[in-house]
Amino acid sequence: MDATTAHHRTTQQNLPEDDALSNELTQHKYKIVNSDGTIRLEEKEEMKRRLGKSPDLADRLVLRTISLRRIRRSTSGSIGRVFRTAA
Repeated sequence: MDATTAHHRTTQQNLPEDDALSNELTQHKYKIVNSDGTIRLEEKEEMKRRLGKSPDLADRLVLRTISLRRIRRSTSGSIGRVFRTAA
């Protein structure tokens, strides 16, 4: 197994079957801003105006994913250690 496949397997999460979440995650617009392929995502305020609501479900998923990665990195994969040391 190569490093990319291993990384994908360790970071992959199953998403819930939720039409509202799926809609929010697929509605972001972006622009390619230079020749090396750098992209700029649409501002949240612009997306809120366009959709008529805040993408709260997508925000929650992204923040949860970031938090879980930080926990895994800081505990070398042992979430149990986080709870023991935090208590």
